[in-house]
Parts: sequence; C-alpha cells; structure tokens
Amino acid sequence: MIVRLSKSPEDTRDTAAWLIEKIDARGLMALSGPLGAGKTEFARGVAHALGIRKPVTSPTFTLHKTYPYTWEGQRRIFNHLDLYRVQSVKEVRAIGFKELIADPEHLILVEWPEKIRGLLPYFTINIRLSYDKNPKERKIKISSRRSIR
Repeated sequence: MIVRLSKSPEDTRDTAAWLIEKIDARGLMALSGPLGAGKTEFARGVAHALGIRKPVTSPTFTLHKTYPYTWEGQRRIFNHLDLYRVQSVKEVRAIGFKELIADPEHLILVEWPEKIRGLLPYFTINIRLSYDKNPKERKIKISSRRSIR
C-alpha cells in the first residue's frame, strides 16, 4: 500500500498524475472517500496528466463521461464514472461497464465504487481519500494487486 499526504487540491492532482505515469495510463481505478474529500480533484489530476484540457466535472447526474486522449501515440479513452446516485448494479451494466473494463485501451475512474464492488476485477487500483487530522489535508491510500512503483 502506498500512502501520500495531500495538503492542497494541487497535491491531490499531482498524486493522480504520479499514479498515471506508474500505471501507463490504463486500467481501472476505484476512487472512494467521503463527500468533499477530493475525488473530483483527483479526477482532474488524471485528466490533466493525460493531456485533456477540457473542464472535468463529476458526472453525478450523467453517470458516465468520456474524454479521448493520446498516450504514446495511441488513441485511448478516459472514462469517468460517478456512481453516487446509482440505485442498482443494473444501471452500471446498462452503460456497458463489462465491455469498458474488457478493453485494455480504456482508463476508467469510478467514484463511489462501493456501489458495485462485486463487478470490480482483481486488477482494480483502489484509491481511498480521507480527511487527515488537519481538515485541510487528505490522506490518499493506493493499493492494488498490480505492481505500482
């Protein structure tokens, strides 16, 4: 497990960018934490590290947003899912989640993954944001069965 301390939204975005380099900008990231912990800032850091310059907002009401990007000359897609309002696993299946995770060219970030824990594959990168003793700081815990160096 990797633990990083974020003292600002910029630190959170920088941690996301660091992780993207480590995982070669592909895979599935499950991003959990309480409201206001910085999940959307983390998603913005991911997008920025991928070269995406469009504004990144949490897709709470649309469930799923896609952002095309190029990584090492290859076209890929960053999929940002926010499951906060999801009532059942069927809603996530309906957007083609199984197909998304089967495509190695997709990078997927899922906010509120606890809603679909049973659908997440073994190679998921788990990221937990939590408040630290100082309310302006966040603890970011990253764990995975994948190698992250």
